[in-house]
Amino acid sequence: MDPAFISVLTDGIREYYGDEELIDLCAAFSVELECDPQRGTPKHHRLAINLITKLEHGNNHRLLTALVPSLMNRASEGVAHNDWERRDYHSGMRSRLAGLAGALPSTSLPEEISVPENQPFTAKSQVRELLCTAETPVTVVDAYVGVGTLDCMRDVKHPIRLLTGNKAQSVETGFERALTDFIAEGRSGTCQ
Repeated sequence: MDPAFISVLTDGIREYYGDEELIDLCAAFSVELECDPQRGTPKHHRLAINLITKLEHGNNHRLLTALVPSLMNRASEGVAHNDWERRDYHSGMRSRLAGLAGALPSTSLPEEISVPENQPFTAKSQVRELLCTAETPVTVVDAYVGVGTLDCMRDVKHPIRLLTGNKAQSVETGFERALTDFIAEGRSGTCQ
């Protein structure tokens, strides 16, 4: 990939990902993330350099193809939810990130599914279809999880890792009980 995209990725990661979220995401993809030894904060620029220039190393490609659409969605949210000055910034970031997205080597299976907000049934069926084709362990990153999330994962034959937000409303009431039942049906895992 063109090294010119390093600054685009660096800016996007700094703007749209908090430190803990980025650390968790890199861990989920088993991608090494260097941190500043004094402050413990991620080295965003170093991560961007590694992802862009060493795309075929380890899970770099998988992380980048998951990260870029997420960054674009967050930039779009910034356009929709800010005053005109910040809206211009987010619009510019979205354009820069679109260039990066266009330069990514394509894969045969989608890494991210985007469904309009008013089509929840369609979203669930598309997620379920994608997940049941998994040939490797699956990591699901979803800000809000519930019983429907587990329903989408019922046909996955490989280990599943589920990452969610840390706000009170991030986990649906009764989810822990449903997760225990999900595991009791023969899936390996723990409830924490």
